[in-house]
Amino acid sequence: MLPQDNNGGAAYSEKSMRVENSTLNNNSADNYGGAVYTEGFLSINNSTFKNNKADDNGGAAYTKDSAFISNSTFTGNSAKDTKAIYYAKSVTFENTKVSK
Repeated sequence: MLPQDNNGGAAYSEKSMRVENSTLNNNSADNYGGAVYTEGFLSINNSTFKNNKADDNGGAAYTKDSAFISNSTFTGNSAKDTKAIYYAKSVTFENTKVSK
């Protein structure tokens, strides 16, 4: 789905979301999830998030649930809080790099 309620600069979902083999650069959201926002489980694999911005939380990604992130890179993402990934429950990282 397209961004909604100023959340998720590139993608918004009220259910689970899967981001795979993707590059998400220079997206922004007024509230949460500079690039992606989901209310369900978030799965990210083999993806790059660079220079995304959220005014509140989750510069790159925001989930109200848990997340599994593998083989991905997060660089230069920004937000008031939680610069890269905001998760409400838990997150598992595998072979993932998160940096300024």
